[in-house]
Amino acid sequence: MKLTNSISLRNLTFSNHDESEFDERQLEVLNDAIDKGINMSKYAKPIYDEYQLKRILVGLEHNLNVKYYHKPIFSADQMRAILAVLQEFSSTEYEENIELIAQHWYTEKEMRELIQYIRRPYAKELAKLKLPYDALKRQIEIIERVQSCYNWDEKSFNFALKVLDKRRDSIEISK
Repeated sequence: MKLTNSISLRNLTFSNHDESEFDERQLEVLNDAIDKGINMSKYAKPIYDEYQLKRILVGLEHNLNVKYYHKPIFSADQMRAILAVLQEFSSTEYEENIELIAQHWYTEKEMRELIQYIRRPYAKELAKLKLPYDALKRQIEIIERVQSCYNWDEKSFNFALKVLDKRRDSIEISK
């Protein structure tokens, strides 16, 4: 039975690309996935280097949602940073907030610095803005200053955000 499954996985894995398109190290990772019974066919592309393939394999082995980092535009180091956060927050209320750090224009170091904000109530909304790192850090700083002024009282905080939004909107209109 395992032999049949391995053959099926091998055929599926290499259905879009011939094995000769991969280097030896990429093939090792793909064959490791086949041996473990993990379907990597979606990611069996020569565009991924061996380290990127390994990060994807680790995510799939642990039943993590690799959608946050499976794109070839992420370096293996960026993938590792996102994978570490996924391992911590997968299947929690904060999993969607991983989008905050999962932006290809952030360096691995920037991603690691942003991890501390994943549990913040505003993380999901900030992630949608897809801001450059410096702009995101400024936004976080402003939000935290406002929160400190209102002692984290949710009603007061929401009021302050509305005031800031109106002010920002009026500045954008005047430009």
